Amino acid sequence: MKNIVNAVHAADNFVYLSYEGVGTMRKLITYILAAAALAAAGFVIYSEMRPEPSNGSEALEAYLENQGIERDLPAGEETVSHESIDETGVQPGMQAPDFTLETIEGEAFQLSELRGDYVLVNMWATWCGPCKDEMPDFAQFYEEYKEEGVNVVGVNMTSTETGLTPVEQFVDDFSLPFTNVLDKEGEIESLYEVYAMPSTYLITPDGRVAMNRPGLINYDVLVETYEEVRENNEAS
Repeated sequence: MKNIVNAVHAADNFVYLSYEGVGTMRKLITYILAAAALAAAGFVIYSEMRPEPSNGSEALEAYLENQGIERDLPAGEETVSHESIDETGVQPGMQAPDFTLETIEGEAFQLSELRGDYVLVNMWATWCGPCKDEMPDFAQFYEEYKEEGVNVVGVNMTSTETGLTPVEQFVDDFSLPFTNVLDKEGEIESLYEVYAMPSTYLITPDGRVAMNRPGLINYDVLVETYEEVRENNEAS
Protein backbone atom coordinates (compact mmCIF):
# COMPACT_ATOMS: atom_id res chain seq x y z
CA MET A 1 0.00 0.00 0.00
CA LYS A 2 2.84 2.38 0.84
CA ASN A 3 4.33 1.82 -2.58
CA ILE A 4 1.00 2.65 -4.19
CA VAL A 5 0.76 5.92 -2.21
CA ASN A 6 4.32 6.85 -3.20
CA ALA A 7 3.50 6.16 -6.83
CA VAL A 8 0.42 8.38 -6.65
CA HIS A 9 2.48 11.23 -5.12
CA ALA A 10 5.12 10.82 -7.81
CA ALA A 11 2.47 11.00 -10.51
CA ASP A 12 1.03 14.17 -8.95
CA ASN A 13 4.48 15.76 -8.85
CA PHE A 14 5.10 14.85 -12.49
CA VAL A 15 1.80 16.41 -13.57
CA TYR A 16 2.55 19.54 -11.55
CA LEU A 17 6.04 19.86 -12.96
CA SER A 18 4.77 19.26 -16.46
CA TYR A 19 2.16 21.98 -15.99
CA GLU A 20 4.81 24.35 -14.66
CA GLY A 21 7.05 23.46 -17.61
CA VAL A 22 4.27 24.27 -20.05
CA GLY A 23 3.69 27.61 -18.32
CA THR A 24 7.38 28.44 -18.49
CA MET A 25 7.53 27.46 -22.15
CA ARG A 26 4.51 29.64 -22.89
CA LYS A 27 6.19 32.58 -21.18
CA LEU A 28 9.40 31.96 -23.14
CA ILE A 29 7.51 31.82 -26.43
CA THR A 30 5.71 35.05 -25.50
CA TYR A 31 9.02 36.79 -24.80
CA ILE A 32 10.49 35.58 -28.10
CA LEU A 33 7.46 36.78 -30.06
CA ALA A 34 7.55 40.15 -28.31
CA ALA A 35 11.27 40.58 -29.09
CA ALA A 36 10.66 39.66 -32.72
CA ALA A 37 7.84 42.19 -32.92
CA LEU A 38 10.05 44.94 -31.48
CA ALA A 39 12.84 44.10 -33.92
CA ALA A 40 10.41 44.22 -36.84
CA ALA A 41 9.03 47.55 -35.65
CA GLY A 42 12.55 48.94 -35.33
CA PHE A 43 13.38 47.86 -38.86
CA VAL A 44 10.25 49.54 -40.20
CA ILE A 45 11.07 52.77 -38.36
CA TYR A 46 14.69 52.66 -39.60
CA SER A 47 13.55 52.03 -43.16
CA GLU A 48 11.15 54.96 -43.01
CA MET A 49 13.87 57.23 -41.62
CA ARG A 50 16.41 56.40 -44.33
CA PRO A 51 16.68 59.19 -46.89
CA GLU A 52 14.88 58.48 -50.15
CA PRO A 53 16.68 59.28 -53.40
CA SER A 54 15.78 62.82 -54.43
CA ASN A 55 16.00 64.20 -57.93
CA GLY A 56 17.29 60.85 -59.20
CA SER A 57 20.53 61.02 -57.18
CA GLU A 58 22.71 58.21 -58.56
CA ALA A 59 25.15 58.50 -55.67
CA LEU A 60 22.40 58.12 -53.07
CA GLU A 61 20.71 55.29 -54.95
CA ALA A 62 24.00 53.40 -55.17
CA TYR A 63 24.68 54.02 -51.48
CA LEU A 64 21.28 52.68 -50.42
CA GLU A 65 21.32 49.73 -52.82
CA ASN A 66 24.69 48.63 -51.46
CA GLN A 67 23.66 49.30 -47.86
CA GLY A 68 26.37 51.91 -47.47
CA ILE A 69 29.08 49.79 -49.12
CA GLU A 70 30.91 51.54 -51.92
CA ARG A 71 30.96 50.10 -55.40
CA ASP A 72 34.18 49.01 -57.10
CA LEU A 73 36.25 52.12 -57.73
CA PRO A 74 38.98 52.79 -60.29
CA ALA A 75 42.60 52.20 -59.40
CA GLY A 76 44.67 55.15 -58.19
CA GLU A 77 46.53 55.64 -61.47
CA GLU A 78 43.21 56.00 -63.29
CA THR A 79 42.14 58.92 -61.10
CA VAL A 80 45.14 61.23 -61.66
CA SER A 81 46.49 62.79 -64.84
CA HIS A 82 49.27 65.29 -65.59
CA GLU A 83 48.08 65.78 -69.16
CA SER A 84 46.12 68.74 -70.43
CA ILE A 85 42.98 68.11 -72.47
CA ASP A 86 41.38 71.03 -74.30
CA GLU A 87 37.86 70.20 -73.19
CA THR A 88 35.64 70.98 -70.23
CA GLY A 89 34.67 68.04 -68.04
CA VAL A 90 35.67 66.01 -65.01
CA GLN A 91 37.98 63.51 -66.70
CA PRO A 92 41.50 64.08 -65.34
CA GLY A 93 43.27 66.49 -67.67
CA MET A 94 40.14 68.44 -68.66
CA GLN A 95 39.18 71.95 -67.59
CA ALA A 96 36.99 71.80 -64.48
CA PRO A 97 33.39 72.95 -65.03
CA ASP A 98 32.75 76.28 -63.35
CA PHE A 99 29.82 76.69 -60.99
CA THR A 100 28.20 79.24 -58.71
CA LEU A 101 26.48 78.16 -55.50
CA GLU A 102 25.46 79.59 -52.16
CA THR A 103 27.65 78.93 -49.14
CA ILE A 104 26.18 77.54 -45.95
CA GLU A 105 26.44 81.10 -44.57
CA GLY A 106 24.28 82.38 -47.45
CA GLU A 107 27.01 84.05 -49.53
CA ALA A 108 27.61 83.60 -53.26
CA PHE A 109 30.57 81.43 -54.26
CA GLN A 110 32.04 80.86 -57.72
CA LEU A 111 34.70 78.23 -58.31
CA SER A 112 36.54 80.21 -60.98
CA GLU A 113 37.28 82.95 -58.44
CA LEU A 114 39.88 80.58 -56.95
CA ARG A 115 41.91 80.46 -60.18
CA GLY A 116 45.59 80.66 -59.28
CA ASP A 117 45.19 78.31 -56.30
CA TYR A 118 45.07 74.56 -55.95
CA VAL A 119 41.52 73.58 -55.03
CA LEU A 120 40.21 70.37 -53.53
CA VAL A 121 36.51 69.99 -54.22
CA ASN A 122 34.86 67.36 -52.05
CA MET A 123 31.30 66.14 -52.61
CA TRP A 124 29.66 65.02 -49.35
CA ALA A 125 26.36 64.32 -47.63
CA THR A 126 25.30 63.85 -44.00
CA TRP A 127 23.91 60.35 -44.70
CA CYS A 128 27.26 59.17 -46.10
CA GLY A 129 29.35 57.23 -43.55
CA PRO A 130 32.67 57.51 -45.47
CA CYS A 131 32.13 61.27 -45.73
CA LYS A 132 32.18 61.46 -41.94
CA ASP A 133 35.29 59.26 -41.79
CA GLU A 134 37.33 61.43 -44.14
CA MET A 135 36.15 64.90 -43.13
CA PRO A 136 38.73 65.38 -40.32
CA ASP A 137 41.45 64.59 -42.89
CA PHE A 138 40.21 67.38 -45.16
CA ALA A 139 40.21 69.80 -42.24
CA GLN A 140 43.77 68.77 -41.33
CA PHE A 141 44.93 69.02 -44.94
CA TYR A 142 43.47 72.50 -45.31
CA GLU A 143 45.10 73.74 -42.11
CA GLU A 144 48.47 72.30 -43.17
CA TYR A 145 48.54 73.62 -46.73
CA LYS A 146 46.40 76.77 -46.86
CA GLU A 147 49.51 78.96 -46.62
CA GLU A 148 50.73 77.37 -49.88
CA GLY A 149 47.74 78.66 -51.80
CA VAL A 150 45.54 75.59 -51.30
CA ASN A 151 41.77 75.82 -50.91
CA VAL A 152 39.25 73.17 -49.93
CA VAL A 153 35.62 73.49 -51.01
CA GLY A 154 33.01 71.13 -49.64
CA VAL A 155 29.93 70.66 -51.81
CA ASN A 156 26.99 69.27 -49.87
CA MET A 157 24.54 67.22 -51.95
CA THR A 158 21.68 69.23 -50.46
CA SER A 159 19.08 67.88 -52.87
CA THR A 160 19.49 64.47 -51.19
CA GLU A 161 19.22 65.80 -47.62
CA THR A 162 16.12 65.98 -45.43
CA GLY A 163 16.77 69.66 -44.77
CA LEU A 164 19.43 72.25 -43.93
CA THR A 165 19.49 71.56 -40.19
CA PRO A 166 21.49 68.29 -40.39
CA VAL A 167 23.86 69.93 -42.89
CA GLU A 168 24.55 72.85 -40.56
CA GLN A 169 24.95 70.43 -37.64
CA PHE A 170 27.44 68.36 -39.65
CA VAL A 171 29.60 71.41 -40.40
CA ASP A 172 29.47 72.47 -36.73
CA ASP A 173 30.22 68.99 -35.40
CA PHE A 174 33.41 68.72 -37.47
CA SER A 175 34.33 72.41 -37.03
CA LEU A 176 35.07 72.60 -40.74
CA PRO A 177 37.45 75.53 -41.40
CA PHE A 178 36.94 75.68 -45.17
CA THR A 179 34.14 76.86 -47.48
CA ASN A 180 31.07 74.64 -47.82
CA VAL A 181 28.44 75.26 -50.48
CA LEU A 182 24.94 73.87 -51.04
CA ASP A 183 23.94 71.94 -54.16
CA LYS A 184 20.22 72.43 -53.59
CA GLU A 185 19.09 71.47 -57.11
CA GLY A 186 21.53 68.62 -57.74
CA GLU A 187 23.18 70.53 -60.59
CA ILE A 188 26.76 69.92 -59.42
CA GLU A 189 26.07 66.25 -58.86
CA SER A 190 25.12 66.08 -62.52
CA LEU A 191 27.79 68.49 -63.79
CA TYR A 192 30.60 66.62 -62.00
CA GLU A 193 29.16 63.17 -62.74
CA VAL A 194 29.07 62.16 -59.08
CA TYR A 195 28.22 58.45 -58.94
CA ALA A 196 29.88 57.56 -55.63
CA MET A 197 29.82 59.32 -52.30
CA PRO A 198 32.11 60.88 -51.33
CA SER A 199 33.96 62.09 -54.44
CA THR A 200 36.99 64.38 -54.54
CA TYR A 201 38.54 66.50 -57.29
CA LEU A 202 41.92 68.25 -57.26
CA ILE A 203 41.99 71.29 -59.53
CA THR A 204 45.23 73.00 -60.56
CA PRO A 205 45.80 76.79 -60.56
CA ASP A 206 44.99 76.92 -64.28
CA GLY A 207 41.63 75.22 -63.67
CA ARG A 208 42.52 71.72 -64.84
CA VAL A 209 41.18 68.58 -63.14
CA ALA A 210 44.30 66.76 -61.96
CA MET A 211 42.46 64.17 -59.85
CA ASN A 212 38.97 62.73 -59.96
CA ARG A 213 38.70 60.22 -57.15
CA PRO A 214 35.35 58.66 -56.22
CA GLY A 215 35.06 57.05 -52.81
CA LEU A 216 36.83 57.36 -49.48
CA ILE A 217 40.19 59.14 -49.32
CA ASN A 218 42.54 59.81 -46.41
CA TYR A 219 45.07 62.42 -45.38
CA ASP A 220 48.12 60.54 -46.66
CA VAL A 221 46.61 60.10 -50.12
CA LEU A 222 45.59 63.77 -50.20
CA VAL A 223 49.14 64.87 -49.37
CA GLU A 224 50.79 62.39 -51.74
CA THR A 225 48.54 63.33 -54.68
CA TYR A 226 48.75 67.06 -54.08
CA GLU A 227 52.54 67.07 -53.81
CA GLU A 228 52.89 64.88 -56.90
CA VAL A 229 50.59 67.12 -58.94
CA ARG A 230 52.26 70.30 -57.69
CA GLU A 231 55.76 69.01 -58.40
CA ASN A 232 54.78 67.96 -61.92
CA ASN A 233 52.94 71.22 -62.54
CA GLU A 234 55.92 73.34 -61.47
CA ALA A 235 58.34 71.27 -63.54
CA SER A 236 56.36 71.66 -66.75
